[in-house]
Amino acid sequence: MHNTCKSSDRIKENISLHKDFWTFKNTKPVVGIFLGGWTPFKGCVSEELWTRQSVRSDDIRPVDFLPDIEKYICEQGQIEDDLVRALQPFASIPWMEAILGCKVRCSKPNLWADTISEDIGALPDLAFDPAQGWVQTYIEFLRIYKMHFDKMQPIIASILRGPSDCLAAILGDMAVVYAYTDMPEAVRHRLEQITGTFCSFWHYQQAFIDQFEGGYIIPQNEIWTPGPSLRLQEDASAMLSPAMYEQFLEPCDRQIAAQSGFTLFHLHTTSLFVVEFLLRNPFIKILQFSRDDGHEGLDDVLKAAKQGQRAGKHIVLRGRFTDQELNAIRQSLDCRGLCVHIVTSSLEQAKQQYYLAKNT
Repeated sequence: MHNTCKSSDRIKENISLHKDFWTFKNTKPVVGIFLGGWTPFKGCVSEELWTRQSVRSDDIRPVDFLPDIEKYICEQGQIEDDLVRALQPFASIPWMEAILGCKVRCSKPNLWADTISEDIGALPDLAFDPAQGWVQTYIEFLRIYKMHFDKMQPIIASILRGPSDCLAAILGDMAVVYAYTDMPEAVRHRLEQITGTFCSFWHYQQAFIDQFEGGYIIPQNEIWTPGPSLRLQEDASAMLSPAMYEQFLEPCDRQIAAQSGFTLFHLHTTSLFVVEFLLRNPFIKILQFSRDDGHEGLDDVLKAAKQGQRAGKHIVLRGRFTDQELNAIRQSLDCRGLCVHIVTSSLEQAKQQYYLAKNT
């Protein structure tokens, strides 16, 4: 491919906006448009893949994704927003869970991790192995992308789920809830193993990710950073109490977030209670709030975002917003260090809401 469908001048302008975002000098929010849904590139080129009950690492051939990737780049490049679109290993694969030993199941259009054992004591040791099949497939994505898009398009890490998500996948949702209560030391031990694997894998894959215009891009959020970036999430924290998060997960998240100078923590509206702990984590630079479909109102999200701003954190809000809600965001939050991700299915609405978010 020889054309990213987005001018290099526009990309450099956007990176300049992001530099201002990091220094709290932006006078308007950084605004991104996600046209077509929460995760635009979610399909798979191989229809045959969906006929399988499970997917092995060698069933995924990164080279087969190139035609769809080129189409995706062109489509996203035509969206006139403030983001820097980047390429990542196929985000629908539960990479961390697979690397930890979970089998990957599929049913179009989703892939998910299957439980290893409901008995936490019966689990094998969880450790990073660079020769493991899913690690090699992941790295092959990065190699293929570099071969075909080097210097034309940023190449980044994929979505890597956090320790609570991985443990919930490994044990199953029901068993993991009982394990936290009945076998706390075993849970702590397994979370430490998962955290160590996450950190080892994050550093390993960084060797295959080059700088783009002197920096890197945060996975899924398309924000340029001056140094290596890391995206962290703990969606399964929604099953825990604040005290349990503090006891079991806060040490893990501190260790992971410390690996990068530009760590973003991804939150859903079901886990807003962990914000108080994230505010005291000095290694988390951005709080990203996903306003989930069906979540009524915006007051709780705006309250949490304000807390983040007062603590000196950068804020990303992501979701489907009405025009009135975009007005409320602009009126409630400081534009400095603020990014708004607008999810929409209409190009016409995307253009209208982009202008509204920038100019209210």
